[in-house]
Amino acid sequence: MKKPLNGLKQTAHSLRPYWRELLVIVLVPAPFVLVLPLGLAFLWQQGWFWYWPISLVALTLIPLVLVRHGWGGRAREVRAHEIRVAPGDPHAAPGEQQARAALEQIVAGATAEDLQTAERIRDLLLRTVNAVAIAYTPEGEPVGDPANEQLASGLSKAALRFTLAEVLLMNEELARALRETLTRNFPVMRHIKVDLMLDVYQTSTSTMPPLLGLARALRWVNPLSAVLYEVRGLAVSKAVDVLGAAAKARVAAILAREVGEVFIRLYAGHYRRRADELLATTPPAKSPQASAPLTIVLAGQRNVGKSSLLNALLGVAQVPIGVTRPSEAFAHYQLEQPRIGDLVLVDSPGLEQTPRESWLKQVRESDLILWVTAANRADRAADQRGLAALRALTASDPRLSAIPLVLVATQADRLDPPLEWSPPYEPSAGERPKEVSMRAALEAAAQALSIPTARSVLVAVPPDEPPWNLDGLWTTIAAVLPAARHKQLERGLSEEGWFKRVVDGVRTVPGALRQVGALMKR
Repeated sequence: MKKPLNGLKQTAHSLRPYWRELLVIVLVPAPFVLVLPLGLAFLWQQGWFWYWPISLVALTLIPLVLVRHGWGGRAREVRAHEIRVAPGDPHAAPGEQQARAALEQIVAGATAEDLQTAERIRDLLLRTVNAVAIAYTPEGEPVGDPANEQLASGLSKAALRFTLAEVLLMNEELARALRETLTRNFPVMRHIKVDLMLDVYQTSTSTMPPLLGLARALRWVNPLSAVLYEVRGLAVSKAVDVLGAAAKARVAAILAREVGEVFIRLYAGHYRRRADELLATTPPAKSPQASAPLTIVLAGQRNVGKSSLLNALLGVAQVPIGVTRPSEAFAHYQLEQPRIGDLVLVDSPGLEQTPRESWLKQVRESDLILWVTAANRADRAADQRGLAALRALTASDPRLSAIPLVLVATQADRLDPPLEWSPPYEPSAGERPKEVSMRAALEAAAQALSIPTARSVLVAVPPDEPPWNLDGLWTTIAAVLPAARHKQLERGLSEEGWFKRVVDGVRTVPGALRQVGALMKR
């Protein structure tokens, strides 16, 4: 008898700090509890008592019948397809576009069964990661077999192209994204208990400490393990079991989408820059408003007016004009353009039969190419070879987007009729003989070089007259500016060369020695 009384006393003592909350819990439903018997007594006195249970049953059955005969099917269809993958940047690399297409299929096919067990969750996430990784794999590089257990718990070889710093940053962002998305869509997730997972973990820790220590170390290397350990508690929790099939499908779709999004950013190199920012040797970051100058290369055949065009863009004669260039080197010029910002204009040597390696190296490091060709010339073979070599730089690697191109057709003043030159002209819609010739020449050049006419423009730099249509050229460049900025960011996220790796390796030695010394002292 004393034990129950002691238990009641302990319970009352533990609840004493919460007497205000308990009072609210009692008082809020009190009116409803008191009114219900009074209402039933009134219905009994009026002879209407049996109307109440009949109405209750009818009002319950009507919605069920409606849901069964149409509403439910449509609702399930909407719920099953409401989770979507965000559209990517229109200027993104082919690898990102393919990855988003594959991710969209996985998200659309997510079902409630994908959350039944930890193994099903693991399979869902492995499908997601491997699909994204394969989309970013360059041609000719091995992909690996995802089923091979030697490859990091089912991850394909393509999925293992990352550094430790990158994957730690990715896990941090993924945990935040999952927490925000799941709690926003399912507020009950804030109350899910993971006591079962913790009990299993503590039991295993007491029996297998060496193995768990190894597992914790491997978890750093395998990016999926952090996700799986977090979600496994979700899978075995009873709180998920009370969700309907449609809600479970939404959770599975959200998991696949968020994991896919962070892995797209991982393989695109976005975490590489953030990892570099953590280095003590990294210079302070610039203000967000200060964008790095765009690098614009003027390329094309010899004697097509590149130097004249460059002088016109710079506003001052800085480049010698003639049949023979004084130097075969690349010349760089700084320019501040009000509509676009800071620029670096690069004058390149004229193309030869086969583009040189130095020429390819320079254009590979550019954000935008102004391909200069003479509007009054029909020999496009050298241009076609140069453009083919330029496009081949990025065609074989899905991680790289194509370098943006603007076709600049110069010497428009020499088109038929050659003796007429009385601007202004309207090449796109004018009907004067010169305007008709301009329109035909630009369309022919754009078609021969496979450059859209929307990215093609006519200019003229007559010897003794002001340049014509430079405003049209700057307008065309401004329209391509988003693609150029995207290419600039992509170049900044590229992998470091061997020299940077060696330098970082040397800088690692002192810290590693200090850590070894600290461990030996322990």
